[in-house]
Amino acid sequence: MTDNKDADWLKERSEYTTPHTRISSAKTTVSHKNSVNMQQFYPTICFPGDEDSPGIPSPRDEEWAARNASRAAKAEMDNAEVFSTQVDEEVIEGAKQRHRLILTEEASNHSDAISMEEMVCTKVQQHTEAALQLMSQDKHPAAIRLLNKAMHLQPDHIDLYVHRAEAFLRLTDFQSAILNYKRACVMDPNRTQYYNRLAFVYYFQGQCLYDQKLYPEALEAFSRATEMRPEVIGYQLRSIACLAALQRHGECLSLINKQLEMEHQNADLYIMRARLHRLFKNTTLSYYDVKDALEIDEYHPEAKRLMTVLIKHSVDLKNEAMKLNLLGRYRDALQKISLAIETNPSQPEFHILRGALHRRVGDFNSAIDDYLLALDKTDHDETNPLYMDTQRQLLLTYNDFAVECFSKNFFEEAIILLNKAIKGERNEKGLYINRGDCFFKDGNLQFALADYQQALELDPTDAMIHSRIAAIHNEHGLLNYQDKNYIEAESRFTLAAQHNPRMPKFYISRCKVRQVMENTAGARDDILFALHLDPLNKEVISMMSRLFPGKTANDVLHSPAALEAKKAVEHLVVRASPVRLDNMSSDNKSTNVQKTSEETPPPPSPWKAGKCFPGLKACMVEQDFHIKIAVEKKMINHQVQDALHHRPSLNIDSGRVQQMPKEIPRGKRTKKGNLIPMPPSKPKTKKSEGWKQFSTGIGVGN
Repeated sequence: MTDNKDADWLKERSEYTTPHTRISSAKTTVSHKNSVNMQQFYPTICFPGDEDSPGIPSPRDEEWAARNASRAAKAEMDNAEVFSTQVDEEVIEGAKQRHRLILTEEASNHSDAISMEEMVCTKVQQHTEAALQLMSQDKHPAAIRLLNKAMHLQPDHIDLYVHRAEAFLRLTDFQSAILNYKRACVMDPNRTQYYNRLAFVYYFQGQCLYDQKLYPEALEAFSRATEMRPEVIGYQLRSIACLAALQRHGECLSLINKQLEMEHQNADLYIMRARLHRLFKNTTLSYYDVKDALEIDEYHPEAKRLMTVLIKHSVDLKNEAMKLNLLGRYRDALQKISLAIETNPSQPEFHILRGALHRRVGDFNSAIDDYLLALDKTDHDETNPLYMDTQRQLLLTYNDFAVECFSKNFFEEAIILLNKAIKGERNEKGLYINRGDCFFKDGNLQFALADYQQALELDPTDAMIHSRIAAIHNEHGLLNYQDKNYIEAESRFTLAAQHNPRMPKFYISRCKVRQVMENTAGARDDILFALHLDPLNKEVISMMSRLFPGKTANDVLHSPAALEAKKAVEHLVVRASPVRLDNMSSDNKSTNVQKTSEETPPPPSPWKAGKCFPGLKACMVEQDFHIKIAVEKKMINHQVQDALHHRPSLNIDSGRVQQMPKEIPRGKRTKKGNLIPMPPSKPKTKKSEGWKQFSTGIGVGN
């Protein structure tokens, strides 16, 4: 019986749980039947098990009835075309109550959620404060555990990562600290404070690795710190120290150069680069770096110490070079003084010494470069004794270079070098003599004579200068004699004899000129002078027989005129005074040439050559000067003889381009064709002009 009741209840329950099917069937019934009471579909429901009150509806039945009523109201709204839209007041009121109930439940749930968030925040704050207190007590592991709990509650709290990174840093757990700071940087990329702290952690890690001599790992840590904060010089310096420890000096130097481009006023960087340059044996660059560091901070202790070391080392090298120079080991001395200059390049004395050594070994270009550098390092201060000494050495080097060019027949180059030397020193007679020799060898006798005269003004008693001037006048006299300009030739030979009165060939040449000019008395005096100066000269004896006909050589030598000539020869002196020339330069301040012959010449330069500094060289000595003249004349004689004795034949064996000219008849022909020879022409007689004819011209003296 009970089973049947339960089955009926389930069936009825299933019918009420499918209201849409029931309503759709009701719609169909209503469409076929005009009107049906909706209450017929919802009879009074009695749930099984309610035996105490059968037939009386329970609260559950009322609820189901209300739901069925609402479904019926909805069905009526769906059939709006057939049924009216009127809704009961009870249904509306029930809907309002249900809406109020829903709003009340949402409000209560929201208040519960806010209280939970506050509770989480409070807990996180408690953990954080407790962790900070533990960190202040150096209980970092416990603090890290509390921070971990707080992170589980609020994983997006940035300060928790920062605090935990600091706790790991106190425990020297650099990797964990770096990870936490990286997390903080990712969560808030606009906070530069986190990046700066992360760079410091890298730097701290690198310093610990550097102390453990783990240089590659330390370099990586310092490099990361430098990348994050390139403006911090300490990070750069530690990277440089790691590179130096790893013997990677090239990279180390490049880092320092890059840093100095950004920071010019850091003396420590200059000192560090100076040490690197010294390690690379670039002592010159090391010196200038130390000098720059002292200009920034003149009391920098390390810079002062390095400068003292460099100066002392350079002085020692210079002393060694001086000893080697005195021993004649010029190449070794050059090496030592070069090292001294590299160690301390600011000293002009070192350049002067090296220039003198270059001059010793014949490297004149290098010597000139050193002297010019020395002049620059004295700031061209003419009151400085070093400047005067350098200027003197430079002029001597120009002269030596010119002598070298002269010996190789580069006369134009020698003249250019001597011009430079004379421009700097106008009171050195040797420079004018050498330039005159160059002009003489180049065939410019007028310029040579002008230079000799200029040298004679500086030293009127120099016999070498007089001898050169005499030779020049003798050459001019010979040229004038060949051109039959006898008056000028006589004056030239006279000047030659005045400058060098003990040269017999000058008197012989003048004697010949005077014979042509019919000055017999003067010719006899000249031949007597030549006889006393060179009694064995064959040319003198032959000319004496013409000037003193009918007398022997003994009679001529014991004649009163010969005795007077002998006395004059014994007292022969140079009678020519120097010819004053105009200043050859427009700079009047740089010359001290006197204007009158009575004034004394300026004294020579007080500079004297020592063992280390060679003196002024001459292009030619007097003997070479006369040998050169004799060789040139001998060469000319050979050329003339070759032209006379080895003349080419006039016969032409090759074909002719033009026709042969017609034969010129040598006489008149008769009508029969016979040739009448022409009478021979009478030779023309030359009128006598009253001149004496000489079989030989002026000879060339040996």
